[in-house]
Amino acid sequence: MSGVDFTRVDGLGVLTVQIILCEVGLDPSRFPTVKHFTSWLGAMSLAVALLVARLKVLKLAQ
Repeated sequence: MSGVDFTRVDGLGVLTVQIILCEVGLDPSRFPTVKHFTSWLGAMSLAVALLVARLKVLKLAQ
């Protein structure tokens, strides 16, 4: 365990924390700084947004 209750952060619910931990794991050493982590997190959000937009376009094309 990490010893930190991430759900205490405003805006992070249990499901969101579980998803982040599944993607990142409990070893944060792959991110040298907080800036690296937030950059990765932003890139993942952008990737999801682009995927959702693409799926909407494909649905409209049917």
